Amino acid sequence: MIKKKKKKKLKKKKTKTKKKKKIEGRTTQGSP
Repeated sequence: MIKKKKKKKLKKKKTKTKKKKKIEGRTTQGSP
């Protein structure tokens, strides 16, 4: 159970980073 919870947390962190990168890329494209 503890191992499963840790795996879920890692997946959530990866999704957050991917979303942040997508938002940053969109902002960079909207700047110029």
